[in-house]
Amino acid sequence: MRFPGPLLFMLGAAGGLLVMAAPGRAAPPASLGFPADPQQVQRGQQAWAETIQQPVELVNSVGMRLRLVPPGAFQMGSGADEPGRETDEWLREVVIRRPFFVGCCEVTQQQYRQVTGERPSLFRQGGAWQDRVAGIETASFPVDSVSWYDAVAFCRLLSSKEQANHPGRRYRLPTEAEWEYCCRAGNAGSFPDGTDREGLGEVANFRYRQRPGRPLPVGALGANPLGLHDMHGNLWEWCRDWYTGREPWRNRQVDPRGPLRGTTRVIRGGGYASGPARVRSGERAADPPSVGDPDTGFRVILEIPRQRE
Repeated sequence: MRFPGPLLFMLGAAGGLLVMAAPGRAAPPASLGFPADPQQVQRGQQAWAETIQQPVELVNSVGMRLRLVPPGAFQMGSGADEPGRETDEWLREVVIRRPFFVGCCEVTQQQYRQVTGERPSLFRQGGAWQDRVAGIETASFPVDSVSWYDAVAFCRLLSSKEQANHPGRRYRLPTEAEWEYCCRAGNAGSFPDGTDREGLGEVANFRYRQRPGRPLPVGALGANPLGLHDMHGNLWEWCRDWYTGREPWRNRQVDPRGPLRGTTRVIRGGGYASGPARVRSGERAADPPSVGDPDTGFRVILEIPRQRE
């Protein structure tokens, strides 16, 4: 596929990202502004799919569904008055300049085994916590108990696996900024319905009276406007970034990648045992990259190669 020539990016008066082609080329569609309603988000997905000649959703060689995410600008972090807010959730403007694909769901036990040949999950028949899933087929459960290094290795193996039929495909973990951008999907609030926790049970497996206290199969609950499931709850998800508790020195960042070094890696989204405050869009946490907890998994990003004429 081809991007429509070199692109120029600037912020519009309302804070949305305006994208223009170089002189003499047709302009691509406007990028996702912030906030945006679900219809705007879906129209943006479709417009960008047509522009870069890609589907809104694709399925890869291991049956993983991935959704197109348009570029855009958003407010990352949480306002000072948000209930449950932590001191490391600084509010700042972030610009995501290029479209990408992201997994609709967390990587499943079956997909992980297809790529790596391994079965690390505790929540499976033969796993350490098999009593919690007795009589249940767990192939479609998210893979749990994987370290950051395991998740990175999976991405490399999957990239290599697909090179023969899809040269240039590269999978990786999302940056923290990309993860929150996908989670919010145009929404400025703490939860999918703004600040309202009442509808959270429709989209999130968290510590809730109607939930079983374990992961659910991926995609069992509702999707956000981008078509992504389990961004809130089910399992914490690894991000690419090192964690830092230091406030960014800029209040506007473009494609941020996090610090160059650290001791822990970022996890986002909360898990099946998390309370409501821990599954907020802006909630941050971190673990050592060598640790694989039973409440932690991951989803992948597929980069869209940029070809020059």
